Amino acid sequence: MPSSHPSTSPFAVHATGFARFLVERGYRPSTVSVHLQHLAQLSRRLEADGTALGTLTVEAVEAMAASAPSPWTGRRARPFRRLGEYLCVSGALAPTEAVMAPLDELLAHYRRWLRTERSLV
Repeated sequence: MPSSHPSTSPFAVHATGFARFLVERGYRPSTVSVHLQHLAQLSRRLEADGTALGTLTVEAVEAMAASAPSPWTGRRARPFRRLGEYLCVSGALAPTEAVMAPLDELLAHYRRWLRTERSLV
C-alpha cells in the first residue's frame, strides 16, 4: 500500500476499498496514489476539525475539498467527487443526486418527464 494511506484516521478503513474502487474503474496506479493522497489530506482535516465521518454528507466532503489548500489548484474538488461516490456506495455517506451515476441521472430525468409531460408513473 502507498504511504499516502491514512493509518489511524477517520478514512483509514476506507483506503483499501477506495483504491480498489478506482482500479475497477480503470484508474492507473499513479492516479490512484494521487486520490489516496487527497483522501489522507481530507482525513487529516477531519481529525483537526474533530468531525466524525458518520456526520458528513457528500456536500460537506466536496465543500471541504474545495476549500482545502492544494497544489492541484483549480481541480481540487474533482478528485473528491470519486471519494464521495465511493463513500456513498460503501454506505459511509448517504447518497445524494450530486453523485448519481449518469444512467441514474438520465432515468430520474426521464421519470420526471413522464410524470409532468405525460401524466404517467
